[in-house]
Amino acid sequence: MAIVEKMTEELFIKRFKEVRTSQFSDAALSEIFNYYNDLEENLEFDPVAICCEWTEYSYGDLKNEYGWIMDSEEFEDIDFIDELRDRTVLLERAGIFIIMDF
Repeated sequence: MAIVEKMTEELFIKRFKEVRTSQFSDAALSEIFNYYNDLEENLEFDPVAICCEWTEYSYGDLKNEYGWIMDSEEFEDIDFIDELRDRTVLLERAGIFIIMDF
């Protein structure tokens, strides 16, 4: 038998912060919650797995980490973001980017 608890966004953020206090901002956790909530599947709440799957970046850090995927150092920001979206899940909110690691 499994005990299932439906989480609100606020409860998700609160429980996550109890276990992993500084891994993600509240805005990033909100986006991650909405991503999983939109899947409409029953999922196990596993903060460690979430930390392994997702990383939060500023735009500069994202470009430094994943800029290698572009053939040239001269590329448009829109092309870079679109290329990332073609390769993985990329969530955006208020100047932050949350990427499903690949």
